[in-house]
Amino acid sequence: MDPFDRQKRIQGWKQDLIDEAVAVCFGVGGLGSVVSMNLCRMGVGRIILIDKDIVEIHNLNRQLLFSMKDVGRPKVTAAKEALELGHNIRSQIEEHQIDIVEKWSDVIRIIQGATVIFNMIDYGDYFDYAAQSLAIKLGIPLIQGGTFAQSMCVEYITARGQPCLLCGSDNAREEIIDQIRPEEILELENLNFLPKNSNPIGQSNTYLCGTCGMLMTAKYGEGIINSEDAQISNRTLFYVNTMESVNFGIEPKIGCKFCKYDA
Repeated sequence: MDPFDRQKRIQGWKQDLIDEAVAVCFGVGGLGSVVSMNLCRMGVGRIILIDKDIVEIHNLNRQLLFSMKDVGRPKVTAAKEALELGHNIRSQIEEHQIDIVEKWSDVIRIIQGATVIFNMIDYGDYFDYAAQSLAIKLGIPLIQGGTFAQSMCVEYITARGQPCLLCGSDNAREEIIDQIRPEEILELENLNFLPKNSNPIGQSNTYLCGTCGMLMTAKYGEGIINSEDAQISNRTLFYVNTMESVNFGIEPKIGCKFCKYDA
């Protein structure tokens, strides 16, 4: 019996692309736990987990791969162990306990051959721009998400001539953006110069992270099913308290330094 029989029956499903996919997970916390579980269950060929953190007790309410026995262990180690034990069917899973900002050049080396990046690092807007620049340089989609209070945002950015994250920003500092353009992004040793957001302590729980992670994986699945012509950069906002959602395309910026969008 084929463990993927039911999903292969979905109209337009392309299991061969899933089998050959190399998915990079920046972060294996609340969102990364759910995304990596789903990628295993979908049969993604190779899954690269990158996170510098250890499991802390306040993670346990929403980071589904971890339990009390994992407190104090590297997240990537505990995550890989849990995935192999309870979720993996035939994926190759790699763990890398690396500070992505400090060891950017190592990250570039590790993710060679990547076909999609899931950005789940809560560092700040400028790191998100760096991840976007990397995806554009590699010619692969970027999927990222985040939760706050009773809301979440999921973004699917394709590198195929579509608007990018930077298109949606009017106040990004030019002197920083110039350092992380796609022409430069592979040559950087580290990203220490990127400003970090001064966010308050997060408000989150298991169903917020679970829903957001599921939406991120759904965006990936839809990108696989749809033809390249049908893939457009888009953003989804979901409000849990009202069960309302809004989905819209990202407004292009003519002459963007990243995607070079040209109407």
